[in-house]
Amino acid sequence: MSAKVFKIVQSLRERFQHFSRISSQIADEFKCGLVFGFTDLSDNNVSYCLGCVCGDDKELPAGTACLGVYCLTPSPSDQQLIDLCVKSSKSKKSGKLVVLTTIDDQNDPKIRFFDIKSKDFCECSDEVVADDEAIDKTIIVKLKANIVLKFKTSIETFADNLNEELNKSKEEINSYDLELIQSGFKTNLCATDKSFNSTTLTDLYGYLEEDPDLFDGIEVPANMKKKMVEKMRKKKAADKSVLREQTNNKF
Repeated sequence: MSAKVFKIVQSLRERFQHFSRISSQIADEFKCGLVFGFTDLSDNNVSYCLGCVCGDDKELPAGTACLGVYCLTPSPSDQQLIDLCVKSSKSKKSGKLVVLTTIDDQNDPKIRFFDIKSKDFCECSDEVVADDEAIDKTIIVKLKANIVLKFKTSIETFADNLNEELNKSKEEINSYDLELIQSGFKTNLCATDKSFNSTTLTDLYGYLEEDPDLFDGIEVPANMKKKMVEKMRKKKAADKSVLREQTNNKF
């Protein structure tokens, strides 16, 4: 099993250094709190620390979780840090926490780790990373496409023909760009084969007006229909529906 790794974004490290330098000017009630961030979806042993908040987990930004604690009191005792970790992890039975503390006359934060189950300090790894790395991990991009390939279905040559047609298609596409406009994508595709250039775009919520079953069998005045569609569109937006792009090209 891989060791737990806490990746601390550069901006958090710089902010912690700044508040460490002025800790004497900070009120005591703000000198301790939580470190928040998220765990990498592709690796549960990697967590990104994004920032700190003073208070309980109700103060955490949406979509983040408590990853540890911080203490701006210069050279805090081990017991003080253990008590802080136990308090912040009372709803958990196991796991690891990162502990950010300060040391007198040093700019860099001292980083330690706490095991929730044993209620004691433990060994983990830490790394300072660029903010962009953490941001990239929060964006999941999936592209689905229907690819029409022309080749003979002979089982003996299937793999060769498939590779040949895929490579040919990739060579035809010179460039493309996607621009997010409100709830839809504007797609510009530049290809040697002009048939690739024909694309259509479906707005994320616009399909409501095109659904033939939406008002099936119901006589609805035009103005009321418009209001109902708008209400349903807002509801879908609030439900955070998946953003989809559709193209009618053959690639």
